[in-house]
Amino acid sequence: MRRRISRLLLCLGALCLAVSLAALGRELWRAQRAEAESRALLRELLPTHTPAATPIAPPSAAPAPSPAPSPTPTPSLDPDRPMPETEVDGRACIGYLEIPELELVLPVLSAWSYEALREAPCRYSGSLYLDDLVVCAHNYEAHFGRLQALSPGARVRFTDVEGTAVEYAVTETEQLAPTALEELQAGDWDLTLLTCTQGGEARIAVRCARTEDTE
Repeated sequence: MRRRISRLLLCLGALCLAVSLAALGRELWRAQRAEAESRALLRELLPTHTPAATPIAPPSAAPAPSPAPSPTPTPSLDPDRPMPETEVDGRACIGYLEIPELELVLPVLSAWSYEALREAPCRYSGSLYLDDLVVCAHNYEAHFGRLQALSPGARVRFTDVEGTAVEYAVTETEQLAPTALEELQAGDWDLTLLTCTQGGEARIAVRCARTEDTE
């Protein structure tokens, strides 16, 4: 009887290990696919945009220092106009996001869905022109997996598909419950970057403020 129980426990342990390894492999595949999809979108969106080829530092290494985006004068933003979109491989894009401290340059899709988030960051709500834009992404290493590492004052830039660029600085990072939708959109934040912790127990919201007036 004891031998049967031991064999059963061994079989159950092996099965649990196999399931865990399969889940890990699936997540790694999804992360690699997401990185490839984002880079392909960015190449189509901005054929001459060289930062797309910037290597992403591995998680164990400190990111190499990179210069902040050069100041770009931006035209006055009309709060009444919708954000322009352009179609790339059948997907509507509203622009791209640069986070030099994390060596990230990422396309941003117009609307979020679970399927879209597997390819690139997406607009969750708001508008660049209303100073309430919320951009969400999975916690893949090549997307928003290192958001919590952003230091206060880190520079962020969003550029729409017409070339309008707005610069921001990180002001604070919040951890929210997955259901805290009111808290997510509360406050006067010009830009919020949103992702989830490993395992999805909480949401990470990086709040950013515009650093310069538009011209």
